[in-house]
Amino acid sequence: MDNFKNKLELKQLKIPISIEYSLDQDVEILPVSFLSMRGMFAETTIDYPIGANVVVRFYLPQFDKVVEAVGEIVEKVKEGVEETGKWNVPGIFIKFKAINTEDREYLESFLKENAI
Repeated sequence: MDNFKNKLELKQLKIPISIEYSLDQDVEILPVSFLSMRGMFAETTIDYPIGANVVVRFYLPQFDKVVEAVGEIVEKVKEGVEETGKWNVPGIFIKFKAINTEDREYLESFLKENAI
């Protein structure tokens, strides 16, 4: 988990946001605990396939704006305790592949104000 977290430069959020995750016509609302300009970590126990392309929509409350991005699932984390004794939250890492310029600007402003 730490490898992808560092690679995507994910930052923990001060406030929780949810994403609308769409794959094969299914839509799930998942909490997001880490977010960056390059991707996100969404908490879920659903077994989504690595390499799947997804459409991700998430609401930025301070701008009253829904941001949309196309992403790829790059890693899954299962719930449990690692050998180090650290607890894992189950979920998926999504790397953004495409996001329009306006949404990118909103996301950047949101992260400056809300990421730890």
